[in-house]
This record gives sequence, C-alpha cells and structure tokens, in this order.
Amino acid sequence: MSIGNRSGMPAFWCHVELGALPVPTRRLLLQQQLCLLNEAPASDSEAMERLCVTQTSGFTGGDLQRLLIDAQLRQLSDGDTLLEALCNSRVHPASLSTREGLLGRSNNNSHTVNYSHVAGFESLKQSLQQSIADCAGVVLYGPSGCGKTLLALAAAGEAKLPVLCVRAVDIISPMVGQSERKLVDAFERARTLAPSIVILDQLEVLAPKTSGGVGTAQKRPLTATQTRLLSVLNDELQNCQSAKVTVMATVISLDMCNASALADSRLGRHYLCWFHSTESLTTHLLAVLALSLSRIRTTVTAAVLLPFLPNVTRFSPAFIESACHEAALLALRQSMDSDCVTLEHLRTAFCG
Repeated sequence: MSIGNRSGMPAFWCHVELGALPVPTRRLLLQQQLCLLNEAPASDSEAMERLCVTQTSGFTGGDLQRLLIDAQLRQLSDGDTLLEALCNSRVHPASLSTREGLLGRSNNNSHTVNYSHVAGFESLKQSLQQSIADCAGVVLYGPSGCGKTLLALAAAGEAKLPVLCVRAVDIISPMVGQSERKLVDAFERARTLAPSIVILDQLEVLAPKTSGGVGTAQKRPLTATQTRLLSVLNDELQNCQSAKVTVMATVISLDMCNASALADSRLGRHYLCWFHSTESLTTHLLAVLALSLSRIRTTVTAAVLLPFLPNVTRFSPAFIESACHEAALLALRQSMDSDCVTLEHLRTAFCG
C-alpha cells in the first residue's frame, strides 16, 4: 500500500504481525526435522501429539529452532532420544507475554528455572526473595551478559508464582497508542494472575533518561511517545504493590533510566549484579564455568579448561554458557553419534 507523505514522496507501509504457528504447521516442521536427524516417530504417537499440541503452544518458527537446539544439547548430555529430549526441553516461546505463547509461563507448574541454574549471587538471591515477599519493585543492573534476566527468572521460579516476561523492544510500536496499550495489557494480565511477577527487560527503553545518554551533558527532551509511555509505566508501577504484583526490571546502568521510575514507591530496590574486585569476579566466573560444564556431557572440568583461558575475566557469564553450548553443538556437527564434548571442542568454542 502506497501513501503520500507530507513531502509528496511515496511512503510504503506494511504492518505485519507474525503470530504463533498453528498445530498442523508445528507438527509438520517437527516431523521434518526429526526425519532429517534420522529419527522419525509415528505421527500419531502420544509423545509427538503432546509435543505438537500442548508443549509448543504459541511457538513461532524461531522458537521451534531454539527448541531443537536445546533438545540436541539435552540429547548429548542425558542420552535421551531426540523426541524425549524435545519433550523434556525447558524452551519457552520468546514472544511478548501478553500473547498466547508466553501465557503458558503463568502456570505454576511450568517453572523450570530456579536458583540452581544461577551460580553465585547468594546474598542477592535472598534479597530478591524478600522483595517478592514484600511485593516491592526491583531493578537489577549490571553489564550486558552478567545474568540479570536469568536471575530474575530464577527468583520467579523459586517463588513459584505466575511470571510474565515483557521485553521493551516488543512493547514499542510504530502505531500511535499501540505501545501504551501493550504495556497496559501486560499489567492487566499480571493483576488477573496476582500474586504474580512481571519482568521488564531493558527498562531504559520504557523509561529513558532525559539526556543524550550516559556521560553526556547535553539535555534532550523525551518525545511525545516516550512521555506517554513513561506516564503509563509510572501509573502501573505505582499500583503494583497494592495489587500484589512484583516488578523486576533489568538495565545496564541506573543512569540510563528516568528517576521517576526509580522512586521508592515504584522500583525502589536496586541491586548490582556484578563484582567490584577482580578476585570476586574471577571466583564467580569460575563457578559459572563449572555450572555450565555440568550441563553438558563432558569429562572436562573447570580446572582442566582454565589454563587455556588466560584471562577468564574478559568473558561474561552469558558468553561462558553460550560457549559451552556451542562446544556441544560442535561435537554434534562432527558426529551425531558423539557422546562426549572434548577439550578440543571447548577450546574451539571459547577461543576460536
């Protein structure tokens, strides 16, 4: 559709929202992938039907791809068949929580991430549990990849409360009023499930600071859309405690956020997810490495791998976990019959 804009030049607008795949499509895609991997279960098997109809409800094509990767890793570590690994996978749809897909997380029996999946941060874990008990708003801040979102998910899993994950990038819409509507819908859903938890990822997008950014002295006013969205967010946060909704937000730095959202009555508890001393950081990263290695089938320990990682502090926890997964995938690419991740696979994944 072509629409003339104010300058007289043609403008092309096509707003398409790709929703979850229907059951027949999910069934077909999964069967095709299983056949390609030399495992073709009967299409009417009970496990296959449960996987297609129930477990993958709300999944997009990208979600199915993540599911298959996770299942292959589980197959390597647990020795299950691929279908069994698919059925036991922890992958959830990554779509916005107010859509059908992620609402599956609101089931109290669906929590699969808890503190056992997060290395270290023992004191912070206790503080988060107390904040959830108090229905107090929380901001987790720290460098990219330090585990803020995972820690928030684990805290929600420990509390065994309905949890809605809202990514700020999914809230923002080019349609006037749509961003505010999506945000309101997310909090309305949380209130219907109360007591519940809302995880706001990338708070700086929803509540930006009125400046050019961190380290910039030049002031820059918010746009009309940003102002409206910030007003809606502050109104929703103000009423969360009385509605028994705990909000946990993540951001790289508090300096990136608008002070109004960080007020005591909204997101008043701020926790740093990082370490000031090199010694504490090294200890934490080694714990992350040991935990990540324990999730794949390998005889390599952190002590064996460490000499090949001369400066472990340059890695983030997210990179360490990703590298271990990549090592398992390298083993699978080398041979689908691989039953162990070797030191060479890990060295390649970490150091290239």
